[in-house]
Amino acid sequence: MHDRASFKDSARRNNRLNPDSPLPAPAQYPSEKKGVIRITAKPELVPLVEKIIAAFRRVHPDIPVAATFCHDDAAFAFLINRRSTMALIEREITPTESVPYKKQRGSAPFSVKLAVSPATPAVYVHHSNPLTEISVTQLSQIFTRGNAQGDFSNWGQLLSSSHDASILPLSLPEDSALQVFLQKHLFAGRELTARTEYVPDSATLLARLENMPDGICIADTAGEHPLLRKVTLTGQARDPLTRFLSLYLPAGEGHDAHRLAGFLLSDDGQTIIAETTCLPLEPAELAQQRAIFAVHS
Repeated sequence: MHDRASFKDSARRNNRLNPDSPLPAPAQYPSEKKGVIRITAKPELVPLVEKIIAAFRRVHPDIPVAATFCHDDAAFAFLINRRSTMALIEREITPTESVPYKKQRGSAPFSVKLAVSPATPAVYVHHSNPLTEISVTQLSQIFTRGNAQGDFSNWGQLLSSSHDASILPLSLPEDSALQVFLQKHLFAGRELTARTEYVPDSATLLARLENMPDGICIADTAGEHPLLRKVTLTGQARDPLTRFLSLYLPAGEGHDAHRLAGFLLSDDGQTIIAETTCLPLEPAELAQQRAIFAVHS
């Protein structure tokens, strides 16, 4: 029988293998190996990461870089627990993830935008709905409550009075990556209307909308849906639902990771990104991210 100390040591060792553990990774874990940059990203980004690593090695052959591919939640878990140096993510860190990040790494999460994600969400309505375009303000008036300009509950408030029917908003769960993004960038943290129907994922969301002529939703683009139609967002230079590919990395640390980040924000790095399914940043966006990086590096 193991004594109490042995049992605790065993449990601690096992816990280190769990990416959700609040414990730091063991010293022999590859990500902790001195001089190695370890990137985590989801499998869909394999082509981009491979191009990045190959290009960076040509410039800095003396700096080893390794990659691990997993879903976004696990990528953040590895980053929080110092099992990776950097995380290339298509969503923003959530408030829930930010707490252990700051506790484990000793600083608030830091990231720079590197590219425009090819997976941009869209506003959908039933094909019978006459709505063709909508503003961000109107979208907020439909989905949330407490808007300064008033809230919308009936299509007659937005369309002609002849289309007099209650608006039926559909939404992903409030803790989903898309909903967190919407709350931060479009809805100013306002609560969703009590009329909201929650659906677990975008595919189910769109399927549900096919049977709801008076419904509306914001979902990740997924396949063809003949019974639905995308609605154009107006009044913005760039689609406000655009999401970016962000690189999370240690802030204020003299690490080789900052050389890689600087390379990706360079003209050569943006050229590499342009050769993939992602789009490079616009000049003004790139200048802004370079300034943010300069402050933290």
